[in-house]
Amino acid sequence: MAWVTWRQHRSQVVAMAGLLVALAAAVVGTHLPIQAAYHRDTLSECLPPATRSGCDIIVRHFQSEFDSWVTALRGLAVLPALAGLFVGAPLLARELEHGTLRFAWTQGITRRRWLLSKTGLLAAATVLGAGAASALVMWWRSPFDTLEGRMAPAGFDVEGLVVPGYALFALVALRIAFWAFRSSDY
Repeated sequence: MAWVTWRQHRSQVVAMAGLLVALAAAVVGTHLPIQAAYHRDTLSECLPPATRSGCDIIVRHFQSEFDSWVTALRGLAVLPALAGLFVGAPLLARELEHGTLRFAWTQGITRRRWLLSKTGLLAAATVLGAGAASALVMWWRSPFDTLEGRMAPAGFDVEGLVVPGYALFALVALRIAFWAFRSSDY
């Protein structure tokens, strides 16, 4: 069953891996100037309680210098929805479109086992990819999280367990919506 799932969904897995490699390259390339500015301005001395004078000016300058990058990073909140769209929706669509649904469900395994193993493998790959993307973003945002905290609106949606949770929800929600839409035909 794992081999069939791999054969049917390898393009999505390869695309997800390509997105992760591109994200890693962008994160590493942009993290170096941010980390250099963080250490150059000695922002660690401005953490609460700040006793150093002018800390508010230094922190605002640092945040405004990299504000466009932080805003661009917030666009990554769309990635879990894309995972659901490109992995969750075609989960059963290929079988329905080609008419192999009845053939696939009359083999030596039950429908439930077929569906659970296929969904489980793809969900594991999606959560693993989303977890890797989240780890990259958390590493990139570490100077900002030190200043603002991880619960800041700019970072909450793209860090931690939120990203794999969103991805898993999008995968399952789109699969259920597709199944409910198509179940009236079969």
